Amino acid sequence: MQKKKIFAMLLSAMIVMSATAVSVSAECDGENHEYADATCTAAQTCSCGATLGEPLGHTELVVKEAAVAATCTATGKTAVMGCSRCDYTEGGETIPATGHTEVPIQEAVTATCTTDGSTAGVKCSVCDEVITAIETIPATGHSFAYTKNADDSTHAKNCSKCDSEDNANEACTDKGDGTCVCGRTMASQEEPGEEKTAITEVNLRMGGFEVGGTLPTVGAEEANVNYTIDQKWFKNGKEVSDLATIEADKYTCQITLTAKEGYTFKGLTIATFPGFTKQPTQPLTVSEDGSEATTSVTIDKSDKKEESGSGSTGGSSSSSTTNPSVNADAEADKIKGAEAGQKVEVKIDGNTVPAAYVQAALSSKATVVVDYGTYAWEISDVKQVKAVDLSINTSARYLVEQGALKGLKGDNSNVIDIAHDGNLGFKGTLKYNVRKANAGKFVNLYYYNPKTKKLELQGSTKIGADGNVFLPFTHCSTYVLNITATPASNELFEDFSAGESATVVEDTLPAATNAPAATEAPATTDAAANPETGNSAAALMAIPMAIAAAAIISKKR
Repeated sequence: MQKKKIFAMLLSAMIVMSATAVSVSAECDGENHEYADATCTAAQTCSCGATLGEPLGHTELVVKEAAVAATCTATGKTAVMGCSRCDYTEGGETIPATGHTEVPIQEAVTATCTTDGSTAGVKCSVCDEVITAIETIPATGHSFAYTKNADDSTHAKNCSKCDSEDNANEACTDKGDGTCVCGRTMASQEEPGEEKTAITEVNLRMGGFEVGGTLPTVGAEEANVNYTIDQKWFKNGKEVSDLATIEADKYTCQITLTAKEGYTFKGLTIATFPGFTKQPTQPLTVSEDGSEATTSVTIDKSDKKEESGSGSTGGSSSSSTTNPSVNADAEADKIKGAEAGQKVEVKIDGNTVPAAYVQAALSSKATVVVDYGTYAWEISDVKQVKAVDLSINTSARYLVEQGALKGLKGDNSNVIDIAHDGNLGFKGTLKYNVRKANAGKFVNLYYYNPKTKKLELQGSTKIGADGNVFLPFTHCSTYVLNITATPASNELFEDFSAGESATVVEDTLPAATNAPAATEAPATTDAAANPETGNSAAALMAIPMAIAAAAIISKKR
């Protein structure tokens, strides 16, 4: 009896415990529940809806996406955090861009009469981005006013913007029309006054010129001359020092005469060398204001012949414009007998290349090389036969408006004017020396347009280790050889040289740059178009791009 009571009590307890732990549904009749695993947000659950236990809850959150810092110009965001057991995330809010922190690069610099200025520059102190770039402001140039002095021979010269070149007693000079810049009437050129004397004759002397000796000095024959003399010697187109030892070769002396204050070379056309057996008479090129005259003398010792002269200037001499020993027929035959593409060096009588030479080059397709002493020309690809004077006036700076040069940086001292006017009828490659000191820099070739009084960029080429450059022409005019450390044009002339002056386009072609806006011709303009045929830039650009757009320079008048 006692055992029956105990069994009944245990059975009752089990029934009570089962009722409190499980919610019974009709589907599973309160038995045999199948519980799914608990999740972060839900307890174990049976399909009948019965639950067991509590939700697991999210684990400690971990970084799902790293935070991105905001920059001056880009937004950032906070880190994205998430549960490692489920796809719950939080965070990832946008952080606004911080914006630049502006600091000055430099303050604005005011341009003066003689020096360039610049605008102020601004950059960000955080990211170093340039916000406002520095721009060059060209020098303004002087603005002179002239006031006559009471002595009838001088005037005061004052710049209204600075005092760097003020002069209370500047000598009056004839500006070419019988008046001074101050308005004073000057003595005529035909009847020079005491204050203004025209130099009408120049007699120069030169010392002995012997193989094994040293190069002589050019001086004035007459006493108390009113000009100074500067000279440069060249051998095979390369400048040599005055102390160089003379070899059996041809040398050219380039002579520059500068009038002293109160004098002018206007009216002067020739210079003589008294004492030479051949009495060479040299034509002179006189600057527009008459302050400078240039000439050159070529002396050939290549045949080692000696000539005795009278006076102190012994030695042989021949004018750069006279070479009567040239057998033109023999030279033409030499060209005719050459193979296509072969370079043939020839001599000419004077400065003009005879039509017979050009005709011979057309027939043989050889390249004719003409040495003018301080420079040389190569003639090839002949299309039209005619005689051409390829001599160059290297003191032609006066032909170019000085305002046109203001916008150019670098060395603009090399201004050349080619004697031939217009279409050459062939490709002429000019070998020109711009001094060894400039090796590795670039020559930017500008055509001077006398109508617009502006410079038009034609192309650039690298200066060789010997100081030589090679420039292509099909037309001729006045040009400026502007020397800079980097090319002004992204179109370099093709490689005309097999030596160390070669321009390797692939190595030197820079990113696109612009020449000064005041002087640069538009990229689509053929500044050297043939005025007779109206050839456009498109015609010249038909040259294969594989040779880096060798812009063939033409002449415009």
